[in-house]
Amino acid sequence: MEASFRPVSFLFLAFLFLPNFLFFFFFCTGLSELRCIDTERHALLNFKQHLIDPSNRLSSWTAHGDCCLWEGVVCHNLTGHVHELHLRTFYPEGGFAPSNN
Repeated sequence: MEASFRPVSFLFLAFLFLPNFLFFFFFCTGLSELRCIDTERHALLNFKQHLIDPSNRLSSWTAHGDCCLWEGVVCHNLTGHVHELHLRTFYPEGGFAPSNN
């Protein structure tokens, strides 16, 4: 007995995998409306209160903003969790901070 290819089977497989494909397409291409986690935004704002920011680099860190869009904050594409902080200060040529002597 030989197995034959049936168009109905192909359509069934297409409907089975299409929702998964669309789910991954939207998340992987960044088309979703993923926002940062509220508790993480509050933790970052609390952290900011303990920093000295004379150049005002963290001015985008506001109470009602999306922390994934803040300067120096990198969020995970799929989960919205804060993944990295890039808070490096760039010193003048020579690589050393001026001394306060």
